[in-house]
Amino acid sequence: MSEWGSDFRPDYRKLSALRAALPGVPVLALTATATPAVLRDVAEQLRLHEPAMFVSTFNRPNLTYEVRQKGDAGADLRGALRDVMAGDGCAIVFVLTQKDTETRLRAL
Repeated sequence: MSEWGSDFRPDYRKLSALRAALPGVPVLALTATATPAVLRDVAEQLRLHEPAMFVSTFNRPNLTYEVRQKGDAGADLRGALRDVMAGDGCAIVFVLTQKDTETRLRAL
């Protein structure tokens, strides 16, 4: 939320309004690679008061990282997701822009 500035998804910046409207609801914020300064900034922007923070290494034996050569992006993504769904059923797909994400999800 902080390092990406105005390019970060605007809906995430609106989460503090949700916190204000539902003050008794617990909140969990997750990030993969935030620096200590960014962790503090996210907690501040979400108006978290004295949050418990748990930090661990990104090198986790239960995760598999894979990079594939680009071909037909839609077919490649569908094939990769089919492979994953045949296994444990969990995946995170990174693309360059939010528009790419939305376009590719519609194509699935």
